[in-house]
Amino acid sequence: MIEPVSDVKETVRLHFSEIVNHGKIDKIKDVWAENCVIKGLQGRSFKGTRGVKKRILDFRNAVPDLKVKVSDVLAERNKVVATWEMSGTFKHDYNELKATGKKFNVRGVDVFKINKGKIQENILYLDVFNMLHQIDAI
Repeated sequence: MIEPVSDVKETVRLHFSEIVNHGKIDKIKDVWAENCVIKGLQGRSFKGTRGVKKRILDFRNAVPDLKVKVSDVLAERNKVVATWEMSGTFKHDYNELKATGKKFNVRGVDVFKINKGKIQENILYLDVFNMLHQIDAI
């Protein structure tokens, strides 16, 4: 079944506004499919709602003032593309990266596949080099 365009866009908007920006982790089950996958940074994949929860909690811990401002949300059938600008202060360690206390502001794109009203797949494209440069990690 193909979701109406407005519905798939709203699913993605809820992901950014409620979960990413406001840290409402309990909403993951409402927005993400149980067997979902995030593909992206450094070739890593995060699987299932537990993986999504861990990724978001870990990154929000490293960047407590994280904000993602969504610019455009475009949809065709069950595919949604969101362009955004992310900012924050790298205050705590994240994976192999040591906290620097430096602010960053980068742009990125997420490509989502929606199934039955929930995010099934997310592919993340982020200007990692620029972010690492801004936080003095390289």
